[in-house]
Amino acid sequence: MAKVYATHEVELRPGVSDEAFERYVAQDSYFFGNLPGVVAHLLKGDRGGRVGKYMVLFEFDSVETRDRYWPASGEATDEIQRRLVASEQELWDRWAPPYPWTDYVEVTR
Repeated sequence: MAKVYATHEVELRPGVSDEAFERYVAQDSYFFGNLPGVVAHLLKGDRGGRVGKYMVLFEFDSVETRDRYWPASGEATDEIQRRLVASEQELWDRWAPPYPWTDYVEVTR
């Protein structure tokens, strides 16, 4: 079963502190730790083109799990809408605007 890795490049809104954003993600965001089959990581650029900027890396245990939450249409399923819509809306409204994302299916280990 191939894993899926979804990358989300996050640019914080002007005036948002790194510390406040990191605290929100660790304590209040439903994105992290609440979806069976999904592990989320908050990463911060250390070297290269995105130093000091954030990326969220979602690791889905399979394509099927990813599709269970976000099918090919790209629209969140009812299950995700119930679980995450408020958290996601707060992320966009308060912390960061919608961001570029890409899903990658594992080819080899």
